[in-house]
Amino acid sequence: MQLLEAVPEQDRDGAMLMLLGHCLAQVGRTDEVEAVLVQAQRLADGEDEILDAAFARVQNLFWVQGLQAKALDVLGQAARHAHSPSARFRLRSAEATIRIACGDPQAGLDARGEIEYDVDGPADVYVLLMSLMYRSPGLTMTGRTTEAVRTAEAAYEVHLKHDGRALYLHPSAQRNGLVFALAEAGRLDEARATGDLALAELLAARAQVPHVWTALQMARAEWLSGHPRSARHWYAESAALGRSNGQTLAMRPALCGLAAAAAQLDDTEAARKALAEAARYPRVGLFVGEDDLATAWLHVAAGRLADARDVLTAAAALAREAKVVSSEAALLTDVARLGGAREVLPRIGELGRNSDSAFAHARADYVAALASGDAHGLEVVSSSFAKMGADLLAAEASAAAAAAWKRAGETRRATAAANRTSVLSARCEDARTPLLATALEPAAALTARERDVALLLCSGASAQEVAESLSISRRTVENHVYNIYGKLGVSTRAELKKAISPQP
Repeated sequence: MQLLEAVPEQDRDGAMLMLLGHCLAQVGRTDEVEAVLVQAQRLADGEDEILDAAFARVQNLFWVQGLQAKALDVLGQAARHAHSPSARFRLRSAEATIRIACGDPQAGLDARGEIEYDVDGPADVYVLLMSLMYRSPGLTMTGRTTEAVRTAEAAYEVHLKHDGRALYLHPSAQRNGLVFALAEAGRLDEARATGDLALAELLAARAQVPHVWTALQMARAEWLSGHPRSARHWYAESAALGRSNGQTLAMRPALCGLAAAAAQLDDTEAARKALAEAARYPRVGLFVGEDDLATAWLHVAAGRLADARDVLTAAAALAREAKVVSSEAALLTDVARLGGAREVLPRIGELGRNSDSAFAHARADYVAALASGDAHGLEVVSSSFAKMGADLLAAEASAAAAAAWKRAGETRRATAAANRTSVLSARCEDARTPLLATALEPAAALTARERDVALLLCSGASAQEVAESLSISRRTVENHVYNIYGKLGVSTRAELKKAISPQP
């Protein structure tokens, strides 16, 4: 770079300035990049050189500095010089990518839909791979998770094919869209496994820029799973790498996510600090309205549930206006969890019907059961969430079921639901939420003798065998069984086994 800067300005040509701009960007001198690239574009000769300079400017203006309007203006100016099909392909692809990344998925998908892609011999490999990278998130945001998963998997294969020509991208960056799609589809365990694989590959390749975004998607998957400590870890990693690599667009969602996770863990000081830093960055990204989860959960930590619902309702309105189904559904679910189930029921039901996501359907069922106080419905949806890996929602639904059974006078069922809540909440990394706080107290602990009896019963021993093993009478065993079943809210050996030997 020092050699390039030493060349007198009158002797610099467009190619030299493009290289200088790239070098300045690599060392973080972003304020100087735009001036150098503008000069390079003025000296450019011919369609390809003009577009190369324009795309370099867009890379700096949007992907580094988060200046959406300026980046789109540069593309609009470049369009006056684009006459060939390949040039038009490059421009429309770049526009589609920016619009999806900024939270306008339908506009991005519409723009992209008019483009004919040649994945075997593309006019611009970088533009093709970026476009493929953002099609899957666009589909996920609009509720088309099945197609989004297939698209992300295909994008990874295309990227592998062109990896030798993709200078600034790593193939595992294509897995970001897959993590997003799997999480929204309710396949949270798969989402986290995919994220782990991608992060390992990126770490081995020292590819820090895509690592920023993969950590961000991993964090969100953990948040949706109800694992605030794990989410906090990945949000912090995304923010730290984002700072050191000039990834402006990732900073606000990473810091707001970190703040929300910290607030849910009742670390309000750390939450406020992260939120204050987040305010310095632009409000753009794939998760429209979700930045406000931090403010909402800080209100929750302070006991201001009405204020939290107001924040979340306004955030959901932003997501609805942008037609981002994934974010709106998540935000409305949180409104319901904080006491607003009846108010959001019509809209979240509509979102569930208009999405192919099993997660969206379960969220709609959850809100409906909360609104009506349907204890059985809450138990069914708790089971659905648990199978998806959404542990905190599963625990909360079980807690709400326990309360509903208690109101109905069904003491045994209430006790059983309370015990299930205890098992499920143990997976939630100390998350603190109102529904969990109002759950029934766990059933009275078993005595040492009762636990001995219970463990023998779970091993398949008969009452007589238990009596002989413990040197007590069969009648005493039967009394212990009666007390054990009452304390744990169970009525069969199968239920007993689940109650005292929960899966980790």
